[in-house]
Amino acid sequence: MIVQKVKMPLIKKHGADSSEEEDENDQGPETNPHIQHSLKSSAISNNDKFLGGVLPRSTNAVRFAEIKRKLESKNGKLRGPKLHILKAQMYAPATPSNSSTKLNASLSKKTQRRRPNFIMSNSECVVVSFGCNDDGQLGTGAKRRPTLAIDDVSASNFPQQLSNLQDKDVVAVSCGSRHTMALTASGAVYSWGWGSMGQLGHGDLKSINEPQKIDFFEKEGHMVDYISCGGCHSAAVTNDGTLYMWGESHWGQLGLPKEYDAAHESLPVKCPMPEGEADEVIVKVSCGGTHTAALTSLGHVYVWGRGDSGQLGIGSAWLKDPENESLMGASRPHLVKGFDGEKVVQVACGAFHSAAVTEQGHVYIWGKEDYGMLGVGQSSDQQIPKRLDYFDDIPVLRVSCGGWHTVVVAKSGDCYAFGRGEYGRLGLSDTKSRTRPHLVKALKGKPVIQAACGGSHTLFVTSDGVAYVAGRPDHGRLGLTDMKALAVPTRVNLGSIPVRQVSAGGAHSVALMHTSRPIFSPMISPIPTNNSVPHGELHV
Repeated sequence: MIVQKVKMPLIKKHGADSSEEEDENDQGPETNPHIQHSLKSSAISNNDKFLGGVLPRSTNAVRFAEIKRKLESKNGKLRGPKLHILKAQMYAPATPSNSSTKLNASLSKKTQRRRPNFIMSNSECVVVSFGCNDDGQLGTGAKRRPTLAIDDVSASNFPQQLSNLQDKDVVAVSCGSRHTMALTASGAVYSWGWGSMGQLGHGDLKSINEPQKIDFFEKEGHMVDYISCGGCHSAAVTNDGTLYMWGESHWGQLGLPKEYDAAHESLPVKCPMPEGEADEVIVKVSCGGTHTAALTSLGHVYVWGRGDSGQLGIGSAWLKDPENESLMGASRPHLVKGFDGEKVVQVACGAFHSAAVTEQGHVYIWGKEDYGMLGVGQSSDQQIPKRLDYFDDIPVLRVSCGGWHTVVVAKSGDCYAFGRGEYGRLGLSDTKSRTRPHLVKALKGKPVIQAACGGSHTLFVTSDGVAYVAGRPDHGRLGLTDMKALAVPTRVNLGSIPVRQVSAGGAHSVALMHTSRPIFSPMISPIPTNNSVPHGELHV
């Protein structure tokens, strides 16, 4: 299959308060900024089904009345998919409204409401997804994103359980721009979604809509400890500290030697790292839009890939790669300096910027400075790591980088956001951009243990296992029936099982829930035994 490259358009500088419409795919940790892909809803065939979810009590009658009105306006004929309405046992009124009664009478028994299976699951481990499914990135088996033809509410608004992973003991999930991966306790990796760049790792360029195991690791006898999805590339770290990369390599984001000159790699390939100190191995990796960062056991950070916005942090915005002079970056790993001798414990890559947290709880950040997403109050790109002095007296637990925004979680459980504020993705009760960190007051008193930044939305997980969402609502990425942008973090009901980890993609979201502390994984937070925020192995 021939994959045509599309040149990256020039990126204009934006002011901190700009409300200019963003490209749906300039989103990220988890983006592919140079490929323009329309996520607009497409026509739905009569064979498509609306796989809805639980409707809140306050919206049931309104939704049924709206559907009935739309049906009547079309002479009683539903144009588009067959209508399947799920049984809202937890929220529906005891006596249905007249409008819903009449509507139900007009539907066959096959279309009667039923309850989503993830609510009823007795499994210790549950993975749910919601949002855009144009490329199968939800993993639910649907060929396209089911759409209710008569309004803007899609089936993907309702979190759906990934039944194929129900017995796999998943310990971590990762969302890319349009693909997703899951890691199991046994060290197996599953992937699904868009695969045209080989980012699924199955040896071909096919997209798939259900989780499929990457056979490579099992065949080679490798157990994986850490995974990460980027714009169009993926990475995994095995339990012996070896890093494997696959997917698009146009920008050098796979970090492979010159002999690997293909536009993409569809199977995992070992990424040779510079010789470090004795017993130094890779323990974590983060894939950005078109660049990658790896963290070693000694707290060193190596980067490679696209670097024209300073996202590599190696001091040169237009670095000429010696193996590829046309590359604006580095095709081989480079050591990042500038952490003042501190040991790095977490690294995060967004679409055009990167950040790191040190053992001392300090935050360092570098890359593109648009909308204030570096949080340092400057207007120019940052070519080398710069310490965020705002957090000098606020020990930090972890950081997440999105398309144009950043969220920092403090060890106290407080959460801080900065960068582009459009759609309310910062959770600061408005849509203003922020050039400096601001406390997310709506979550004060609800200790946050993890935040995940997507293209234009954010997910938060609190210490009691509850997930909150904020930002852009379309494509169902917030998992709510209300299609309004949310500037205040709002709880998304995922059932009674505690949420352990979340991941946000370009326009989709995935949550991992577990009834008890799972088998050790460096990507997942342990369930706290009290209301305090755990300070142990807290890595995502």
